[in-house]
Amino acid sequence: MEESPGARALYDELRALENRARTARIRSGEQYSRRDVAKQAKGDPKTLGNLLNKWLSDDWDTATTPAPNSETHLLNVIEVWCTWSGEEFTGDTRRSWATLLDEAQPRRARAQSDRTRALASTGAGTDPFDQVIRDLAGLVRDELRDELDGLQVYRPYPLPVCGRAAPKDDVLGMYRRTPAGRLVILGESGSGKSVLALRLARELIDNHTAGAPVPVVFALRTWNEPTTGWRQWLAGTLAERYPQLRGQRNGHITLARELVNHDRILPVLDGLDELPPKLRAAALRQLPSDGPVIVTSTTEGYTAAVEAAGPVPGATEITLSEIDNRELARYLPQSSAADWTSVVEPPDSRNPAATAVREALRTPLMITLAREVHRANPSQLLEVAADGGCAAVERNLLNEFIPAVYSEALREPQRKRRRSSREWHIKDEEDRETTLRYVRALAKLAAEDRSGGILAWWRLYATVPRGFRALAIGAFYLFAGLVAAALAQGAYSWTGGSDINVLLLSLPAVAAGAVFRAVQALRDETLPAPVYVRLRFRGRFAKVCMKSVAVLLIAKSSLLPVKAAANATGLGDVLMLAVVISWGLGLAIAGTYMLRQFLEAPLKLDAVPSTPATLAAARHSLFLVSAIALVSTTLGLGGAAVAAFHYAQWALMVVAFAAPARVATAVLSTAYGRFCFVTRPYFALTGRLPWPMVDFLDDAACRGVLRQVGPVYVFHHDLLLQALLDGSSSSRQDAIGREDDLGDDLGDGRAPGAGVRKGGTEEPSAT
Repeated sequence: MEESPGARALYDELRALENRARTARIRSGEQYSRRDVAKQAKGDPKTLGNLLNKWLSDDWDTATTPAPNSETHLLNVIEVWCTWSGEEFTGDTRRSWATLLDEAQPRRARAQSDRTRALASTGAGTDPFDQVIRDLAGLVRDELRDELDGLQVYRPYPLPVCGRAAPKDDVLGMYRRTPAGRLVILGESGSGKSVLALRLARELIDNHTAGAPVPVVFALRTWNEPTTGWRQWLAGTLAERYPQLRGQRNGHITLARELVNHDRILPVLDGLDELPPKLRAAALRQLPSDGPVIVTSTTEGYTAAVEAAGPVPGATEITLSEIDNRELARYLPQSSAADWTSVVEPPDSRNPAATAVREALRTPLMITLAREVHRANPSQLLEVAADGGCAAVERNLLNEFIPAVYSEALREPQRKRRRSSREWHIKDEEDRETTLRYVRALAKLAAEDRSGGILAWWRLYATVPRGFRALAIGAFYLFAGLVAAALAQGAYSWTGGSDINVLLLSLPAVAAGAVFRAVQALRDETLPAPVYVRLRFRGRFAKVCMKSVAVLLIAKSSLLPVKAAANATGLGDVLMLAVVISWGLGLAIAGTYMLRQFLEAPLKLDAVPSTPATLAAARHSLFLVSAIALVSTTLGLGGAAVAAFHYAQWALMVVAFAAPARVATAVLSTAYGRFCFVTRPYFALTGRLPWPMVDFLDDAACRGVLRQVGPVYVFHHDLLLQALLDGSSSSRQDAIGREDDLGDDLGDGRAPGAGVRKGGTEEPSAT
């Protein structure tokens, strides 16, 4: 190894850590290899594995020092080793290893690194993430603005819930007074924890400065802690929400993972209590021991997790306060044109109905529901309270919210947020039944364990029964096969053939292929994410062309045994046909490889992601990928046919048959293809959701039933979700539920409401 200050220390520390990880791995009955380490570290197993062999050679004299540009790869490997050996990998650990790596560099490289850091500290523009951070901050700012506007938080003003923790409702000042920016927001269900976290993130992004991390809100309910590491989950969620961050800058490390690794993201973790109880303590243990972080949870859920795992280290805990009667009397009259006097200022303060109403309207959630449900006649709340007290008022607000928001067309502020062309509102009894059935279906889907409480168009495929998946995919491939056979018959007839009925001879192969794909669909559990790609040639043309030539030669050699056998037996016609087909196959595969290498995820962060926009981008990418499959197949086999015109008839038949089959495979390998040909037909045919389901999701978000979080949706609140699952939003909906058991229709055999991620042991948490 090249002698330099600290090189031997780095080598010894890496070897010692690897030995501890190897020992722990073997004791647990698992195998250990450096390629497995590289794979777990999200690197190329062969490339990164070879680098590890060079860095950690058994002989010190032959080992090499990791270069500065390998820091991300090395730190990912160290994180894997720490996980396997049961050691903590905190921010301090990361910085210590980064310092060791820096001190191990030759003096010239270390001096250059010092100059780079100095320039960065003076704002000289050498921060490699500077532009990405600026773009991401602008995108998050727009996203938070839209979400807060959708929740009508500023209509007429945000309800003060912090009490003494934030005098004059100064949430930014409250946060800046916390040590190291670590804050835990506690409160009962519906007390406004999530809204406060959104407001705080908005304040932080509005006051964002160079070098500061970007606050991003994450729904903790989507974190599967036993299978996904802390940083891996953060990076994966970022990449799913902002597809532009899927681009790779250094090897196989995504831009999202680099932002997380370099602590450029401030995680705002919403809903610790929404995790299953057994995972809350494990999640707390995974949180970094230093660095800024914001967590929200119900008091009950957090207390139970702390008893098992201890509190968030160094964090300040605040508990949100209830809305008092004076604030309620000031807020409701300003929030709508209705007369709230009888509710907030009863003439007889000893009126038990008025007291029950005020008791129910002590949280921001219930106040918001009351404003929407009883905006025409607030005095109805007193009638409800007289019959059943505070609990009856809360049930009434939750059950009547859906019919109330769909009873009229979208208002002008809501239309401005709409990204689709169609809206739903109840005009008659039939519309009421249909709309409520759709919303109940959404609730059932959000309650699925596999969904993690979110509604994403590409994830709905997993909720389709396997039998329907197999039927739809088999039918699709059968249709593609029949089209392929018909085209092959046409090519044969067009070139003068008349002795063979190609269509009839192809039917057994077509049927067998369709059955094979249907059976495969029964066992397939993969869930492809949306693809967002574009073509880019600049800077990679020569390298891709060289690799494509190698792919061509390898693919062309696949028929060497056939050629050898034909040459040995003297079958000249078979030999010539094998040569033609091998060239065609090689050109088709190499062409596909070449064009797909020119595809990349766009890195420009220029638009707030939404479901309609995500769907449009995935559609465009699907057309691009399908066109590549079609063009490469046609040019490859067609080009070979031109090169050997004597066998053009058979080559054209192969092209005609292969092109539809390859396009069909390309279509159903993507999320958008499965959505179009499996998911949407299933829900439309069974009446669970309308055919334009994305428009329905967008309309529900505009009405406040759902919240948009990037390209996915979540229910406005878990209490609302639970009300839809446990009961009905009206007596008529009870009848609908008895006639149409959604649980049986979805094929899961569970009772309504089963499997819902509840906030605590007794009630769901705030969203």
